[in-house]
Amino acid sequence: MDIPETEKSSLLGKEDLSSQAIKDSGGSTIQHVLDFVEDHGNKRAEDGFNASTFTFGVLNCFLIIHIFGAYPQHFWILYLLESAYFFPLRTMQLVRAVPNKIYYYTDLCWVMNFFGVIILLVLIFGRSFLSRELIKLSYVAFFGMGCGPLLGSNIVFDFVSLTFHDTTSMTSVFIHIYPPLLLYVFRWQGDAIRAAWPEYFKLQYENDFFPSAEVSFVNSVFGATTSLYMLWFVMQTGWQLLVGLDLPKYGYDTCYHNNMRGGGCTVLGNIFWKRPVEVSKEQMKTNNFEMRDFLVYQILHALAFFVSLLSCGYLCNLSHYSHGALLIMSLICTTLRGGKRYTYYSTTMYTKLIQRQFASDLQKVASSKGDKK
Repeated sequence: MDIPETEKSSLLGKEDLSSQAIKDSGGSTIQHVLDFVEDHGNKRAEDGFNASTFTFGVLNCFLIIHIFGAYPQHFWILYLLESAYFFPLRTMQLVRAVPNKIYYYTDLCWVMNFFGVIILLVLIFGRSFLSRELIKLSYVAFFGMGCGPLLGSNIVFDFVSLTFHDTTSMTSVFIHIYPPLLLYVFRWQGDAIRAAWPEYFKLQYENDFFPSAEVSFVNSVFGATTSLYMLWFVMQTGWQLLVGLDLPKYGYDTCYHNNMRGGGCTVLGNIFWKRPVEVSKEQMKTNNFEMRDFLVYQILHALAFFVSLLSCGYLCNLSHYSHGALLIMSLICTTLRGGKRYTYYSTTMYTKLIQRQFASDLQKVASSKGDKK
């Protein structure tokens, strides 16, 4: 959530102190708290929490479901159109953020979405530039990525939620759920696509997941996806070691630093190194993480990739029933997270804001009163 959980100050449990402090402050504490809450509400409205963005988010979800169910042969067009909307919008948000977050685009999920868009554009406009074998290989690799790590991330990670007013959240949903939706159409409704677009889509969408005597390693879903991932992994690791780890010093942020600040540093330090929590918290404040943490982080990332590929990716390639079941599970997960978030907004958030601000202001009043004595 945007507002972290905080413990209520013990001052709030002492009615005599609270009442006297409010009297002594001449009501200024209440007014200050009300102003704080109003400012917070205005900031949320400026960030997109309003009726227009909420309506757009909901209607867009209806549009996606309608096209997916009624016109699956044209679903790829909607993917390209929404990419043309979400990608520039997210780019502006990342660039304007403090610190600058443009290097989030080096994350696997973003890179693979860019890769998917390029493959579609090649199929439409550049078939003559690539051989049929290379196009098929690219498709097979994208199938494994979309139905493996991207779909798995959608199921596991809390930040992928249907929060209709929040373009950041909706962009996360888009890059994680849209590829496996699109690949469901290509994999299980390929005949309809080829019939509607015979000049663009001529591939036979039958995939062998594992290599065999008839299928080479790179032509299998597992082999092609693993090869593509290892290419990204080597480039990402080298870039982080040479440049990325030092970027916070220059006003830039990366997904690695963000994840480590979000608790990853404490978890790794406790599990692997028995590092004191205070040391981990200091590293989180300064963005100065240990090299061994980065290496373990990368290893765990690779492990998560293979787990998601061998579970979600394999099931999606197995049958349209298992592929569809995973898509439904993803929809339930993202909707449940969005529901929890809106429940928090409407029932808990402002109570905690008021409690926290009262605790802070009353503490100041009590301290001031003590100093006068």
